[in-house]
Amino acid sequence: MSSIRNYHKCDAQAIGILVADTYSKYNLSFAGVEELEKLLGPFWYARSQEVGHQEAIAAVIEAEMVFVAEDEGEVIGVLRGSRDRLQSLFVRGDHHRRGI
Repeated sequence: MSSIRNYHKCDAQAIGILVADTYSKYNLSFAGVEELEKLLGPFWYARSQEVGHQEAIAAVIEAEMVFVAEDEGEVIGVLRGSRDRLQSLFVRGDHHRRGI
């Protein structure tokens, strides 16, 4: 069963991987590897353990409101925005159409 909670900075890598994988598959399937690197920005390095890469991802995630969807302890979605505007919403592909 999934649950929604507030974002914590320690979620940055899991969210980075979610964004990179989801955006690549559903929005950037037309792009080659070189284009993907440019289009994904810091998310290209989501699986990197380098502190600088993780800090860059965390900085991009920051927003007035950030919520994380979890299922059995795994990050399966993220919503970023403010009270007036949705900035981004990503849900892992195997959880699409499940009412998250």
